[in-house]
Amino acid sequence: MPVPAYLDPARPLDERVADLVGRLTVEEKIHLLPTRQQAVPRLSVPAYSVGGEAAHGLVDRGGGTATVFPQPIGLSCTWDTGLMERIGGVIGDESRIYYDRDRRSHWLTPWFPTIDMERDPRWGRTEEAYGEDPFLAGKLAAALIRGAQGGGPQRPSGSGCDKTEPPSRTPYLKIACAPKHFYGNNVEENRCAASTDISERVKRDYYLRVFQYAFTEGGAVSLMTAYNEINGVPCIVNPEVNEIVKGEWGCEGFVVCDGGDFSQTVTHHHYCETHAQSIALGLKAGLDCFTDKENLVAAAAADALAQGLIDEADIDRAVFNSLRIRFRLGQFDPDALCPYSSVSPQRLCCGEFTETALEAARKAVVLLKNDGILPLDPKTCGKVLLVGDLAEENMPDWYSGNPPSSVTPLQAVRDALPEGSVEYVRTHGLCVIFNDGAGGYLRVDGNGGVFYDGDGDTRSVFEEFDYGFTSAAYRDVKTGRFLSVHTDGTLQCVSEKVWGWFTYELFFRDGDTGRFLPHGQTFRDGLSEENKAVVDTLMGHLRRETLTGGLSRAVEAAARCDTVIAVLGNHTLV
Repeated sequence: MPVPAYLDPARPLDERVADLVGRLTVEEKIHLLPTRQQAVPRLSVPAYSVGGEAAHGLVDRGGGTATVFPQPIGLSCTWDTGLMERIGGVIGDESRIYYDRDRRSHWLTPWFPTIDMERDPRWGRTEEAYGEDPFLAGKLAAALIRGAQGGGPQRPSGSGCDKTEPPSRTPYLKIACAPKHFYGNNVEENRCAASTDISERVKRDYYLRVFQYAFTEGGAVSLMTAYNEINGVPCIVNPEVNEIVKGEWGCEGFVVCDGGDFSQTVTHHHYCETHAQSIALGLKAGLDCFTDKENLVAAAAADALAQGLIDEADIDRAVFNSLRIRFRLGQFDPDALCPYSSVSPQRLCCGEFTETALEAARKAVVLLKNDGILPLDPKTCGKVLLVGDLAEENMPDWYSGNPPSSVTPLQAVRDALPEGSVEYVRTHGLCVIFNDGAGGYLRVDGNGGVFYDGDGDTRSVFEEFDYGFTSAAYRDVKTGRFLSVHTDGTLQCVSEKVWGWFTYELFFRDGDTGRFLPHGQTFRDGLSEENKAVVDTLMGHLRRETLTGGLSRAVEAAARCDTVIAVLGNHTLV
């Protein structure tokens, strides 16, 4: 029995992809439109999940470790494209290791790098990208993508693969990068509905330039669109995806929308009345893969087809683009043909990768001024004081992976200097919190329960972590846990850190009265309307009373020391 064309590696790539698409039923093709792509067992098409993050190292939300590099804004300070290409190679290798570990169902199509232009720090996500200059950001991103994807059909030296690639008509990829967010994505407030109004010159010379480098020099094979609108048109239905990304820059892969943006075209932008209209406009604009609930996407495609808003060719085109990349990742070929198919798991967080991360960390440091005090000499620096809220932390960000080990600034300084020569002063203010509705102070028990019957002897004392803009988090001194709003609208004290998509550990207060503001926490969207009302009522009854400030303790300690190291910064989720 002859081998089907799509399973014959000797045939041209596009012929193979077209053959597979031609064998799929309409129903099967529709279920390849969401990011969670269903298996087609009769044709040996495995299930596969598009997505994942790797901005400065692979991210496993389940806690698995990977090599972690400095944040992209730090990497931009290296000005080193060769280093960026090696970093990309590390991310590609470790993604392959996770792909094999996860039964080859995920990890090879991550959404990175973030190359939005950081022209205004008030965007609040400046750690994610490479600064405000499209030339620098574009060149660095292109190098990172080249390294991550493997440089095309030829295996680059140091890729971590021992195989040489045999003759093949399929140009294999190590992974497929999707630079994001296309484009003008420089606003968080109302980002799922706001319009970014951009002139033709600013668009071409600034916003698009960085993406152009990613495709024309980096060889990116995927793209993620942005939540916002461009001049009133949601990015998910922006015809420039076809006209520019695929037409002018020659993107040979698939375009995916940001998480949930498919449905938001109806619910937030109000640009379309139905999801069928959304998927029709998206497909015709150049979208190939939709990040939303699988059943919602599939139902919308079927509905659009039934209404005549699209025809089967529109679906075929999108499925072809997605499958084309899956072929290039080696999913339909024997391992012996793909040079990236079997990266040794021993290379995960190996010494070579750790040295690359260390080199990146050193080159990312920017010294604004040095009057001769640096580097510190352990023999002459005397008694050293460390101050600052972050001295005991290695602050991650939303796109941080999990390193196999880490050292805090405090521990690093103690390790470098003679024993007993380092003093550390916690600079958080101390406070108590009173509930005037219940008539008592907050009292936290050993299980994290919060009660409102505390008095001068039983009340809990909290460290206040000031995050600016009247926001703060409160850690119970005895238990070391943070106050947080539970999803039922009550308070609890069980959080080990300030973290999460909805930052329930963050509270807002009036600077003059010390009263907590009614909205209670940063992201109320995670609560039901009923529980929002419960939170608002509770917050209106709470006020903090300061016991001591952290600055006075730091000043006293500084008088006893010869050298002061201040470890400063802001929380990355604020």
